[in-house]
Parts: sequence; C-alpha cells; structure tokens
Amino acid sequence: MSIKYCISFIFIVSLFSCKERIDIALAEDVNKLIIEGEVHDGAGPYYVKLSRSTKFGSSTTFLPHSPNSVIITDNEGNKDSLVKHADGIYKTTSLQGKLGNSYFLTVNDKSGVYTAESKLNSSPEIDSFYFFFFLTQENINPTIVINEPINEENYYRYFVRKNGRAPEFSYVSDDKLINGSKWRFSAFREVFKKGDSGEFIFLGMDKANFNYWNILIQNQAAVSGGNESASPTNPPTNITGGEVLGYFSAHSRKTKKFIVP
Repeated sequence: MSIKYCISFIFIVSLFSCKERIDIALAEDVNKLIIEGEVHDGAGPYYVKLSRSTKFGSSTTFLPHSPNSVIITDNEGNKDSLVKHADGIYKTTSLQGKLGNSYFLTVNDKSGVYTAESKLNSSPEIDSFYFFFFLTQENINPTIVINEPINEENYYRYFVRKNGRAPEFSYVSDDKLINGSKWRFSAFREVFKKGDSGEFIFLGMDKANFNYWNILIQNQAAVSGGNESASPTNPPTNITGGEVLGYFSAHSRKTKKFIVP
C-alpha cells in the first residue's frame, strides 16, 4: 500500500472523528413507543415500524406495537393509508417518493396522535466505486466517490448490506468540510473477504434526521459497540405528539451492488 493512500485514509478517519459530539444522558426508557418510518425516491412500498422499547441489555430487541392507523401524505395532496405487512410493520400501497416533496406521517394510536414531517432531499450520483485496502489486502473497504454539490447544505447517511443481510453499521456525514469537492466514503467497519457480495447504499437526508442518526450512532458505539437497535438510546426525534422515540425520514437513495473479486 502506498504512503499516499495510508495518509488519505487517516485523514478521512480524523475528519469524521472531529465532528462535534453531543452528549445525551441515556435514560432507562422502557415500554415507550418507537416509530421508525421512511420514504425515498425509489419504487415503493415504504415501511413504518412500530414497537415498544426494552431495557438496556435485553435479549428482546423488537416488541411489535399495533396502532389504530398509519397515514403518510405529501405536499401535493397525495394520501396513503398504510396496511399491515407483519406484526408492528406497515407498508404503503400507492405513494411514490419524489425529490423536493415534503412528507407527513400521522400515527393514530390509543396513547395519542403522533406526527412528523420530512423533506425528500437529493443526493449526488455515485461517480465511481472501488475497494480501498487499509494496511493489508485482507482489510477490504467498499468505497464510493461523489461530486459533492457546492453552495448547498447537505446531510448524508450510508451503509452496506453484506451478502443480502441487514447492515451492521451506519455512517453519517454533513458537508461542512467537503462542500463542493470530489469526496469518497468508505464502509471501514465491515469485514469483507473475497467472494462476498454487497450493496453500498448512500442517502441524502434532512438535518433533523442527520441529528437523529448522528446521536444514535454515537450512543450505539458507547453502549453496544455498534449494534443497531433503537430501544436503548434516546436521540432527538422529529416525531411530535408525546413521549415517543424514533424517526421519520424522507430521503433520496443511490446504490451500488458489488462482488469482492
């Protein structure tokens, strides 16, 4: 490996580790309603998951919850009443995500009415893709390159699905230090080997959802070493209507499938 690539990787890690940290005290939020919903610019259906929070360290990670109704509308007057897909999981039947539109979630529950709003922001196209090797040829990091738009305020989340499984880790970034530049994003925490398949997923989201995922990822690293679970954390939600955890995100998606040669 060349010195140039080693220095570049160290700079990337230091850049994102220097992001301002916001400390939040972790409360034992047991049996609180959790709402997790998404709309994106790809083909539907889109899903909203409802559950109840559990104690820290509990072996039960998903306690499904059944509301009275789940509805998503947009600023163009489109409305979709979601139908049950599985216990605690509801899906759209007709809604189509559109760049620039705002989306509104309404969950009617016996405990109250919960609402959220999110704007479907754009994300840059994936300019190129390659495998970044850090220190050894066995340390394989799937990497994308984008042309970051200039004079825009952008917020990103990205993750990798390995061999068709749910992602282990998520990563977030704003563009404060990379605005207008050609930049790369690496999934450096996953362990890939030759023959593995994957899908690199890159999202453009609004600031409220960036704040949510930024804190969630920090807390997960501190509490569970990166295990993805909403129940033991209390990041700032964009859902209003009472004591509720979770998020509602409208975002754009860019994806790249790959096989490690």
